[in-house]
Amino acid sequence: MRKCIFIITILLSLYTQLVFAEFPIPYNENLDITSKSIFMKLSDNAVNAYLESIPKPLTPFKIILKFDKPNIAKVLTSSNMEMSMGNYDNIMKVTNNNTVYSLDQTLTKCRSGRTKWYTKFNVFYKNGSTDVFYVFYDVK
Repeated sequence: MRKCIFIITILLSLYTQLVFAEFPIPYNENLDITSKSIFMKLSDNAVNAYLESIPKPLTPFKIILKFDKPNIAKVLTSSNMEMSMGNYDNIMKVTNNNTVYSLDQTLTKCRSGRTKWYTKFNVFYKNGSTDVFYVFYDVK
């Protein structure tokens, strides 16, 4: 009986850690692009980030980044939820003069009702430097 209780306790603990994981950085309303674009100064550039349309579960949507300078080598992304729903890693597509990048995504719906997602951007510059930033959005 003790063994059974111990195993159930461990399984519940693991489930709680997976389902109720935290964002890798604290949620910041100023970085939420669900209904507005945001502008950020980076170390080697500045960027305007926004959604082309309101994201809905299992429906394609697009994240757009517009950089001030064409000094970008590539932009890698990683998206996830505030709970473990799998990783969505991508390379952004350059669409205009090496300053506009887009990411097409189709994300899942959380069965528990949570809607907040984040995307982490790793920006690699032609001079070898890098920047990392996050945005948040709702998928309802």
